[in-house]
Amino acid sequence: MRLPCLPPLKDEYGECLWYAVSGSHQQGQKSNLQTMNWDAVSYLDMTTPDGVTSLSGGNPHARAVAVIFSAGPPIAGQNRTPLGTDIVTQCGGNYDAANYLDSNAGLSNWFAAPAANHAAGVGSPPPTAPKQFLASPLPGGSQALNDRAVYITSDDIFRVVRRRGNFVEPTLSAMALCLNNYYTTHGSAYPLPDPDNNYHAGEKAHRGRIPAVCLNPLPADQAATSYAEHFYYFRCDNGNSSCLRAYGSTPCKAAVVFGGARTSAQSRSTATERNGLLHPENYLESPGLEAFNTGEGSGHVDLGGIPTFNPDSPSTDVVRCLNQS
Repeated sequence: MRLPCLPPLKDEYGECLWYAVSGSHQQGQKSNLQTMNWDAVSYLDMTTPDGVTSLSGGNPHARAVAVIFSAGPPIAGQNRTPLGTDIVTQCGGNYDAANYLDSNAGLSNWFAAPAANHAAGVGSPPPTAPKQFLASPLPGGSQALNDRAVYITSDDIFRVVRRRGNFVEPTLSAMALCLNNYYTTHGSAYPLPDPDNNYHAGEKAHRGRIPAVCLNPLPADQAATSYAEHFYYFRCDNGNSSCLRAYGSTPCKAAVVFGGARTSAQSRSTATERNGLLHPENYLESPGLEAFNTGEGSGHVDLGGIPTFNPDSPSTDVVRCLNQS
């Protein structure tokens, strides 16, 4: 848990800082657990020093992704002299986390594991409950728990990531280009949604996932992989009429829709909740949600949305209107 790739960072007592990261967001583990995106749920939870209250408020999306600890001076029972074969030229002492980080009320800031209390096996399936850490010292100057911690959440990370120009726009453009090319080369008709994903047929519009012909060619590192559950595809019944409406009044023959960040009324903390076809209400906003559920409308199918992703309004559906002729 000591910080990698940086010169030793120490607290006011001269002790190196310690670092913990959830397997859901750790480079070597994340692909084994869940898709890495702004909905990935951490397996670390911060609590008050008495171990009673979770600082996430019971919201899995508000858990800590990574934590930095200041161990402070040793307390009773901790041994910070060199042990065994630990190479400690930078920080001194040893690598047994229990000799630095503390415990209280049945919780500890270290992992009770054979590997010197600083690692926990994480694999598939993921843990059934988060590891709880104590976020601050006991009040009144008690030396039974003197660790101090700072942490970041998924929202802290993705508040920055979503402002990158290549966050989702290149993927939306690549999908739209492929679908428009398909229209040109296949008798002036857009393809049906991917049949392997249980698409919905309506009298006016078909709804489902992006057709494989325009999904598989995309680079694996694009948003189409990390945000697969967020992408929806609408196509007018005959493939070339303009039954859809985007942004209130723009007619479309087909459309790619990106369901944005969670609203306060949406949860994507379980695999079931993250299934966007079974639970479009966890991704799409009105009127796009109603359009997906029914495929109908008064004269047309209203998708609403905005034409490009707006990091200042990340929950708003992004609709890429398709009108190849």
